[in-house]
Amino acid sequence: MTVGGGSICGNSVHLGVDGQSTAIPTGLTFASKVAAGPSCGTGVETDNLFIANVTGTLAGTIPKAYTVAIGDSGSSFAHVTVTSKKNAGTFEPGFGATVLLPKFQNKGTFEVPAPAETVRIVAIGDSAVIAR
Repeated sequence: MTVGGGSICGNSVHLGVDGQSTAIPTGLTFASKVAAGPSCGTGVETDNLFIANVTGTLAGTIPKAYTVAIGDSGSSFAHVTVTSKKNAGTFEPGFGATVLLPKFQNKGTFEVPAPAETVRIVAIGDSAVIAR
């Protein structure tokens, strides 16, 4: 799925299904410029995306208005390779997720689960850093 603009109002867009076959590609890509969409209204969740417990990819800069959550406590675990270089929104790897990162600059919010849950974040390459 590629996000190029507009608004996501209400429930999150779900990519994949927990435990799906690794033969089914699941990817989320943000365009180089993501156009703002219309307002969703007061009190309505906006611009939330969820990558299920799948083997998948995340590419492009996460825009300021967007939240990308990865994995949950459902069946299996998420394994996501992130080629995004920057997060300006909210990035939330969830329960049991393995997230592979290249150099990744965090200018937004980077949330990890409470200590009772586990997330594996793997920096790729000699120059890999997670910076704020």
